[in-house]
Amino acid sequence: MLEAVSKCKNGETTHLGEFKGFELLVEKNFIGVNYLVLRGKTDHKAELSSSPVGNMVKLENLLGGMAEELDFLTKKIEQYERDLEQSKLEYEKPFAQEAELSEKIARLNELNVQLDLENGRAEDVDLARQEKEEQNRVACCDKVK
Repeated sequence: MLEAVSKCKNGETTHLGEFKGFELLVEKNFIGVNYLVLRGKTDHKAELSSSPVGNMVKLENLLGGMAEELDFLTKKIEQYERDLEQSKLEYEKPFAQEAELSEKIARLNELNVQLDLENGRAEDVDLARQEKEEQNRVACCDKVK
């Protein structure tokens, strides 16, 4: 294992063989940390030790930890399924603040109409001011001639 990882380039994973039904690999990452990898449907990693006996213990611990991890993940899946069912029930309930929302939307629409009317008046005032300025310019030009 140590020899195989020493031959690896950074970011490379090298196949070593099989260990108790799992593919056994060594991986050298970009920051210089080396890993033992047991690959099945997913990867299970442990940091590579400089001791061959330590590496075997780490492999055994990886296998032993899988049962605990399986129990943990099974419980998480069950919790997610319960949460999904609860969410479905909540989704089916009518919106509690529907009446209040309708009132607020109606009020918002009224305010928008009032603002549009005020903006229209402001535009009318601006147009009238522009017309007066144009008339004044024309009158000034006529006097100069």
